[in-house]
Amino acid sequence: MLEIWQWVVLVFLVLLPFALMVDFWPHRDRLDAQGRSLPRDWRPPTTKVPEPDHH
Repeated sequence: MLEIWQWVVLVFLVLLPFALMVDFWPHRDRLDAQGRSLPRDWRPPTTKVPEPDHH
């Protein structure tokens, strides 16, 4: 079984960096290897075709 100080070191050196890394992934831009933004294929939203009145 691990001692208390070993649990503290485990959490500090292993689990804490993984918890902090979650916030570092950008949700906005995707970058290439040189740090430039990747072009995105933005498709326009689809337009709904109006349904005929059935009265």
